[in-house]
Amino acid sequence: MCIFIDPSNWTLLYNKAFVPILMAKHPALGKQVKDVWPKIYEIRISIDVVTTGESFYSHDQHYILQCDGYYESVYFNYTYNPIFKSDGKICALWCITQETTQQVLNTRKLK
Repeated sequence: MCIFIDPSNWTLLYNKAFVPILMAKHPALGKQVKDVWPKIYEIRISIDVVTTGESFYSHDQHYILQCDGYYESVYFNYTYNPIFKSDGKICALWCITQETTQQVLNTRKLK
């Protein structure tokens, strides 16, 4: 899990379990999301969640991420959920992520 706080900067906070998802981007605690994941920042956060105020879910989304000096093809299920202040404005986003690479590859092998 991670939380993006401060809508003007979208700062990344995460727990130890999120480190493998960050791969080569770790340590990123306290960094702006646009610096850590520019594509996610531009597409998912700005357009899908902030403008609609609704949660976003993606299933087996493919990404190519750098890990240990090489690029790796990985798949994730993830959701972005807005956290609202008492005045109804979004103050943070809660992101729940699960890597699904092995399940996707196993399913392909069975076909």
